[in-house]
Amino acid sequence: MKKLLLVFILTALSCAPDGNRGPDLRLWYRQPAGAWIEALPVGNGRLGAMVFGNARQERIQLNEDSMWPGGPDWGDAKGTPAELEEVRELLRTEQYHLADKRVVEAFSYGSIIRSHQTLGDLMLNFGEAEIGGYTRSLSLDSALATVTCTRNGYPFSERVFASRPDQAIVIELATADPRGLNCGIALSRPPDHGHATAVVSAESDDMLVMDGMVTQYGGKRDSRPLSIEQGVRFQTRLQVIHDGGTCTARDSTLLLEGAAGARIVLTAATSFYEDDYGEAAADQLQRAGTSAFTILLARHVRDHQQLFKRVRLDLGDQPAMPLDERLAAVKAG
Repeated sequence: MKKLLLVFILTALSCAPDGNRGPDLRLWYRQPAGAWIEALPVGNGRLGAMVFGNARQERIQLNEDSMWPGGPDWGDAKGTPAELEEVRELLRTEQYHLADKRVVEAFSYGSIIRSHQTLGDLMLNFGEAEIGGYTRSLSLDSALATVTCTRNGYPFSERVFASRPDQAIVIELATADPRGLNCGIALSRPPDHGHATAVVSAESDDMLVMDGMVTQYGGKRDSRPLSIEQGVRFQTRLQVIHDGGTCTARDSTLLLEGAAGARIVLTAATSFYEDDYGEAAADQLQRAGTSAFTILLARHVRDHQQLFKRVRLDLGDQPAMPLDERLAAVKAG
């Protein structure tokens, strides 16, 4: 708890790189994420992503809250009313360790491995380039992840958010390079103990579709191995709307070439929420894909700030410093 409080306070002290406007609640860094825990999170309560911010080969790890193996077929708790009363009596007499032991024995399935899982990965391959002036940031005020830098001397930017009103992850890419933006776009999901968990196909030259099911062949129940071969089914859909240039499909990858900029809209739906989850994902994409980035962003920020701006914390002016450097300074005293 103390560590979480420290990070919150340091976040509140982290000014923008320009450093002259007072605290603006941005986490910012001078390098891409080297590990998942260093990536910047965006989410709308159901759909989310971790943005690594690599301007050569970007990874955006995707998440959806109902990605579970198995189904509602594990039955109810095993315990009896008498065993419940026994646990209550142990609690009343402050025998907490014994109470915990009896709950596990009487009401649980012992050792269990049944994990919430990833929706997959979106990979954006921009190619090798000389990177300069790099900044990666997450604005807590607008729930917007941003990467700015130069690629081979030309300005480049990436902006990512997860919209609740439009139920979509939205990515904007822009460059000032006269040769335009060149990018390979792919969706994938890791296999489960050698078993494929998703199939990706190009529905058109600007759209990818990933269909799959959550399994857990290395599962466990009642402290015994259990292969969970069925689970929530899902569909992820991605569309590229580009400014100039071309976008073409090659097998299960989209190739964006010579564009001044692009908007990528990603939606996902699952059998947990929808009987026809494919149609739901397509409807979400159709609605979000017809709006400009500025309109989608404005709707998202307005929705986010209705909750976020209920509280304001002002700890005064502080020097601009990336959050990782600020944490290192605190650890050094």
